[in-house]
Amino acid sequence: MAALHQVSAGVEDDACITLYSILARLLTLRPEPALLSHLADAERALPVAPRDVTRAWQRVVFAAVLLGTDAIAREFDRLFSPDEPVVDLNASSYAAGQDFADEHLGVLCGSMHSLACFAIPRQREFFRARIAPWYRAPLLGLKAEPRANFYRHVATLALAFLDAEERTLRPVPHRHPPG
Repeated sequence: MAALHQVSAGVEDDACITLYSILARLLTLRPEPALLSHLADAERALPVAPRDVTRAWQRVVFAAVLLGTDAIAREFDRLFSPDEPVVDLNASSYAAGQDFADEHLGVLCGSMHSLACFAIPRQREFFRARIAPWYRAPLLGLKAEPRANFYRHVATLALAFLDAEERTLRPVPHRHPPG
């Protein structure tokens, strides 16, 4: 499996930046017609991404075309209503007692997008402290939600991508030279 990050700028970094940006927008705000139009016109494959990420990306692209802007906007409103969300993407529902309990998964994806210009250790520290402890629970809930059509595919993409990120951003064990 190809890693999504490289120390030097490369195609993998571009895929990471793109995915963090799109996930931030899709998970935080009602999707704008321009974004959904962009998805509908997007390339069907991501450059140098793990197979499960590429497959999930393709499903998001196809779902954007198939369902259309109005249906996706209504789905967002139904699932993520601020009054009574069907699926809560705030850390407070999954990581009680943590110092980041008021953070939203989409906002954190936006932060990772912004951190892309920093060295991997800084990205690793942020991801492991603020996203890794809890991201799977809300995304699995969203993926299983029967009223989620488009967002089921977004959840699958986010899970595949963030799982790959978690593997990629694991701390590298220090090896001590013999002797």
